Amino acid sequence: MMRNILAYIVGLLIVTAVLISCGDNKSAVSDVFDAVPDNSSFVVSTANFDSVASLFSNENALLRMFYSPKSDIGMPICCVVDSLKGSGMFGEHLLPEAVVAVRKDGNSGLCQLFVCRTDMGDKSTISELLDSLKRMDGVESRLFNEIEILKLKSQTFSSSLSMAFSGGLAMFSSSAKYIEDAISCLSGSGKRLKDNECFSKAWASSGKKELANVLFDSKAVLDIFKSELFDDCNVVADAGIIDSWFTFDVVSKSPLSLNGFEFAKSDSSCFSALVKSQPDIEFAALSVIPDKSAAYMLVSFADAQRYDEALTSFMESTGKSGERKKKIDKMNDAFGFDAKTKFYSMIKREVAYIASENSENPESGVFVACGLQSQSSVELALGEMVPENEVRNLDDAQSIKVFHMPYDDIPYALFGDLFVNCRGEYVCCVNNYMIFANSVDDIRMLVREVSLNNTMKASISHREFMDRFSTSSTIFMYYSFACGSEIMKRIFSRQYASDIESNRSEIAGNGVLGIQLKRLDDLVYCNVSFGAPDSKLSAGSEIIWETNVGASLATKPFVVRNHETGEKEVIVQAKNNMLYLFDSSGKEIWHVLVDGAITSQIVQVDAYKNGKLQYVFSTKDRIYMVDRLGNFITKYPLTLRETATSPLSVFDYESSRNYRMFIACGDNNVYVYDVTGNLLKGWEFSGTENKVESEISHYVISGEDFIVFHDSYKAYFVARNGSSKLAFLTNFRFSANNIYCDVSGTPKFVATDENGIVRRFFRDKHQDSLKLGDFSENHRFAMKDIDADGRPDYVFADSTKLMVFSNNAKLLFDHDFGSEISAMSFYQFGGQTRIGVTTDNKKLYLLNMNGTLYEGFPLDGETPFSIFETEGGASYSLITGMKGRLLNYKITK
Repeated sequence: MMRNILAYIVGLLIVTAVLISCGDNKSAVSDVFDAVPDNSSFVVSTANFDSVASLFSNENALLRMFYSPKSDIGMPICCVVDSLKGSGMFGEHLLPEAVVAVRKDGNSGLCQLFVCRTDMGDKSTISELLDSLKRMDGVESRLFNEIEILKLKSQTFSSSLSMAFSGGLAMFSSSAKYIEDAISCLSGSGKRLKDNECFSKAWASSGKKELANVLFDSKAVLDIFKSELFDDCNVVADAGIIDSWFTFDVVSKSPLSLNGFEFAKSDSSCFSALVKSQPDIEFAALSVIPDKSAAYMLVSFADAQRYDEALTSFMESTGKSGERKKKIDKMNDAFGFDAKTKFYSMIKREVAYIASENSENPESGVFVACGLQSQSSVELALGEMVPENEVRNLDDAQSIKVFHMPYDDIPYALFGDLFVNCRGEYVCCVNNYMIFANSVDDIRMLVREVSLNNTMKASISHREFMDRFSTSSTIFMYYSFACGSEIMKRIFSRQYASDIESNRSEIAGNGVLGIQLKRLDDLVYCNVSFGAPDSKLSAGSEIIWETNVGASLATKPFVVRNHETGEKEVIVQAKNNMLYLFDSSGKEIWHVLVDGAITSQIVQVDAYKNGKLQYVFSTKDRIYMVDRLGNFITKYPLTLRETATSPLSVFDYESSRNYRMFIACGDNNVYVYDVTGNLLKGWEFSGTENKVESEISHYVISGEDFIVFHDSYKAYFVARNGSSKLAFLTNFRFSANNIYCDVSGTPKFVATDENGIVRRFFRDKHQDSLKLGDFSENHRFAMKDIDADGRPDYVFADSTKLMVFSNNAKLLFDHDFGSEISAMSFYQFGGQTRIGVTTDNKKLYLLNMNGTLYEGFPLDGETPFSIFETEGGASYSLITGMKGRLLNYKITK
């Protein structure tokens, strides 16, 4: 039913997309409509067709298919006129205000009429133009109702082009009869479309200052496109009973967005009655719809009785009510009671149809999801409806029960032929929804996606797309051009299947389509909008799992250890300040809100020295310690005495689990806490001269401890009690990078100044400098043994370029990423230290010790990443964030 409506609307939108203009304000166009015959079934009106040609180009693969010889649609006539106008054929006489009309003329097929204003108000000007046109080769002339009609052949038009000029209008058509009827309308002897009562209502409701207006007679237009686009597709047939005029205002061209109303030709319109039978609601089923679904439809079911009555009327008009009644009777017989009434009593407010897969098999990956009054009571009821041996647990670790129904066409019987592909042989309950599916494997897939939060509700891009629609509706339909090519093949004629397949990637560029229907006063309001395609992951990248966090990530995903099982887990904060813990399969364990953005690393400690680990981190105002269950440890979070200026650093000097937590604050003091949350007694540091913003580090040289940090102009090397151990006179400004320790050769501490000059501080209190290149004050600097010679090397990242120098100042390699470097990290695996880079264009790079890219890179990602060895050691996992999603890439060894 509604699937059929979706099918014809998709077809019409394709034509609509190529018949709009990019005009500005729109003046009255009633005189243009004076030439449009009443049997025109599709019209587009605009105040500016001057730049319309770009909208009809063959660059879009979807449009190119329909202009091909496989159909009789042909190139839109306005493109032909625009081409002739551009050649100077009509001088400057044609004005931009125009209307395009379409109708079907018997065996002539699809015919087009283009009418525009001219500046030719007198007969002499028209006569001069006609004389110049008749001097062209092959132009024929004849009179009709005393108006001269010219016919010429166009290389860009498959048939001859007829044209006439009268009453300040220019008329062009592929059909001589269409031109004659237009002339008759102007003379008053022909019936005009503007005099049609239903059309005039539709036109009166159109916005007169929009980019364009699209109006069509649904029944007549569907008849046209059934023969041109859907001639061997049965799903469109039922929509032919909808007998209404629809009007749409084109409110945006990029992306294309339209809204308007249905004006039924009679009060008994089954389509109108169906939409109006239910109140508008705010749908919640997005929480169980996988975010990679090809299509879905949400239907209000707030009044089950009225829905059933309206559905029965609709299916009577399509001749299928008898088929549905037979299915209801068979279903009731299989259960042994009135199953339809029983199921209706379970459902709360909404029903959703979901096509989660792009499969050649129309029954693969399709679901019907029904909102529930109470999931627990429905599960009990289902247990009573089917034999005990037909109930099973989905998986050993899952508490979800799957019920094998005694009848396998329940959704059709309950809700109509919209759900014909979902037989509903298996049922389970998830997130207070009853899910009908065709197989247990399909249920298992959907449950997994929901458990990983990979749903439309959690998708940032889908939420942004839904912002274009009002929050409540009666019916909402969604289609993805990227994920729904197989659905498109089933909708359009078979002759286009090969074109759709060969142009998949280009068609995907059309993005997504949403259609919202709702009742507004006593009319059906329709909002149609296209959305930009979602960004695609790099070709060839293999994802082990992905989970939707629901908000952009604010931190790097940190890999942590489950102290109970030893398995790897992932902890990360989103930009809504929510902290999440995920298990090794990407399933959320818990989430907890913290007061602000995390400014430090997230580290694990054993605060109670009992083998159970906690997570420690800081924000600007607090230090947090969270246990594995997501609970704050007693006394935490600690409120800092001043706003923190540095990240939190946690040290365990002798690996005795007597942790010390260091943090610098805005009062130029460095505070030290023990693991119980108390300020450390015996810390005697007297304060800094300026703010400390980089990390505080701890190094050991020949058994001697150094707590090391710097402010803008001074470096501090202090003992565990805060007393100074080394002091240096510095006449430069430090960069924002940390101070590193190099114990190879003569031990020394290494930092950079704001110009990227390496500054080295020795224990004998002398210092020197080393210039390795010209760097900006925003450069990143680190020391790591990249070339595996046992000595740390100098690593710089500045703007788009990474440079690595050996310990003896020799350039080992450099790499320009072509985009600003936003993060730099180091990873030790496979016997090598590798450099990870994240860039502003959302790419991830992993460089080997010789500067070459690790196999499979770059990958897509927005955040710095973590790498760990997978269980069994067969490969590595890389964890990163991308558009609110947590991605686990497989990295080959």
